[in-house]
Amino acid sequence: PTTTSTTISDCKIPAGGDTNNWSRQKQDWCCKHKGVLCPVLDCRSAMAGSPQDWSVEKRALCCRRHGKGCIAAEKEFGTSAGAPTTDPAKPLTVTATDVMHCRLSCLGAPAVSLPGSSGSGKGASLNDVSPEECRNACTKSEGCEGIVYTNATQGTPFSSMCFGRRDIHTSMCQPGGQHFTELISTYPRGKCALFGDPHIISFDRVYGPPVTVLTAGEYHLIKSRPLTIQGRFGYTKRFPTAASTVGIAIGGSMVKGHTLVVVFTGPMPGAEGFKVFWDGKPVLAEYPSTFASADGLLAAKYEAMDPEKYHREGRHTIGGDKGLLPSYLFEFSESSHKPPLFLTLYVLLGPDNVNAVITTWKMVGGQDGYCGNFNCDQADDSLEALKVRGASLPIPAGESLFKHGAAAPAWVMRQVDPPSIDDCDPVVKAKAEKACRGVPEGGAKACIFDACAAHSAKAARADVQEDMATLALAQQRRVLVKYQRHLGGFRISQGPRLTRAVFIALGASLVIVVGVLPVVRRRLRCEAVAITQESGAEFIPLIPIAA
Repeated sequence: PTTTSTTISDCKIPAGGDTNNWSRQKQDWCCKHKGVLCPVLDCRSAMAGSPQDWSVEKRALCCRRHGKGCIAAEKEFGTSAGAPTTDPAKPLTVTATDVMHCRLSCLGAPAVSLPGSSGSGKGASLNDVSPEECRNACTKSEGCEGIVYTNATQGTPFSSMCFGRRDIHTSMCQPGGQHFTELISTYPRGKCALFGDPHIISFDRVYGPPVTVLTAGEYHLIKSRPLTIQGRFGYTKRFPTAASTVGIAIGGSMVKGHTLVVVFTGPMPGAEGFKVFWDGKPVLAEYPSTFASADGLLAAKYEAMDPEKYHREGRHTIGGDKGLLPSYLFEFSESSHKPPLFLTLYVLLGPDNVNAVITTWKMVGGQDGYCGNFNCDQADDSLEALKVRGASLPIPAGESLFKHGAAAPAWVMRQVDPPSIDDCDPVVKAKAEKACRGVPEGGAKACIFDACAAHSAKAARADVQEDMATLALAQQRRVLVKYQRHLGGFRISQGPRLTRAVFIALGASLVIVVGVLPVVRRRLRCEAVAITQESGAEFIPLIPIAA
C-alpha cells in the first residue's frame, strides 16, 4: 500500500496566540515536529506527584531537563548520572507533552532571566527569537517554568520579545491581547469561583463569561484522580427557582483521604445556619474560632474577613457594600510540596447560600467538572461542552461527599421548574435590559438573569448594579502593555485601559439604576482605589540602548 506524509511549513503561532482555526492535523504535526501546542508534561509543580509513579519516558525527560526523577531514572537506564546520555553540543528541544499554551499575559509573574537576555528584572527579554527558541531557552534556565511571548513590539527595534517566568498563577494574569503565555514542564495555579445563583467562573475563564447552573443537586466542581471537590446547589429565599451554592465538599488522596464539608442546614438564616464537618465531625462551631487537623494538613478559621481579598467579585449578591463579613478559610498544606500550601477554599456566608473561591494547581492526570478542565481553553468550559463530556450531570448518590456532613433542608433541594428570561416579569426585565446594556465579556445575559430570578424589582436593581460595577471594574483593571523609550532604554508601560463598554456600563449604572446609590458609592470607591493604584504605569526597565 502507498503511504503519504504531510509536511506543514508554517507552525508559527500568530500574534495573540489564536490557533482556533488550526486543523487537528496541523496541531498534531506541529506538536510532533516543532514542539508547538503540545500537552503538558509536569516535572516540577507541587502537583507533579512522586517520580516513582512516573513513566520511564517522563523520568528520563524530567531528569535531563530539570534534574527531577533522576534516582528512579538511574535504574531504568543504568547510567551513573541517573539519566540518558545526551550530546551537550546539541540544542535541547522542547518535545511533545511539554507545553500548555494560554491566551494570557502573565508578565506580572516572577521573572527568570533567560540566556542571552538584555535588561534586568521583569524587563529582561530575549529578543528576535521564535516561540520554539524562546521555549528552549526556558528549559535551559534554572527555575524557568514558562514564557510570555509577543511579536507586537511597537516602540522597540525588535521583531519579537521573550520573557522567562516562574510561579505562574493564571488568575493574576491579564487578557493576552498580543501576548501569550506558555507553561513548560509544570502546571499553573488558578482560581475557580462560585457566586450568586450560581455563576461559576472556571479556572480558564479568568475574566468570564461564567457558566450558570439552575437546577438543585450535587455536582462535580473538580473531578480528578487525586482531588474531588463537589458543590451542592439548592434554592434560597432570594432565588426560589434558581439554584445557588449551599454547600462545598472536598475529598481525595491529595487531602490524605480526609473529607471537609461545609453546608447550610438551617433553620436559622445567616451564619447560625451553616455547619462544617471534618471527617464527619463538627468543627468551627463557635464564632470566631480556629481549627487545625491532628496531622497538620488543614488549618481553618471562622472569623470576619474581606471577601474582595480572595476574588474581585467576592461580594457578589450577598457581600454588602463594605466591611468584614463572617467567612470560613480552609488552607491545606503539606511539607513535601513546594510551596507547602497547595489548596485554599474561601467561603463567604450569606443568608442561606455562599460565595466560594477555590485556589489550587491544575491536577496531574487531568480534571473536569464545572470548574473546567484547566487547559487554558475557554471554549471547552461552556455548558454545552460540559454536557458533551458528561461533566454537567449530578453526582450519583453513592459518590457524594456530602454524606460526611449533613442534609440540606427539604425546601432547599425540592425540584422546581428553573426560571427563564422569557418568563421574566416585564417590569423587572425592562429595567434589567436597560441597565445591562453594553456589559462586556458576555455578562449581559447573566446580569439580566439575576434580576429575573430574584422576582423583585428592588432586588433586580441591586443585582444589576452589582454586576455592572463589578464587570466594569474588572475591565478597568486590564492592562495595556506598551514599550517606551525611557532613560536610554525601554520600559514596559502597564496602564489602565478604559474601553467604551466600561463607560457605557458605568453610565448605565449611574443614570438608570438610581435606586441603589449606596452600592454605586461602594463600587465607585473601589474603582477610585483601582485608578489610584493602577493609573500610574508600572515601568519595567528593559533593554539598555547606546545613546
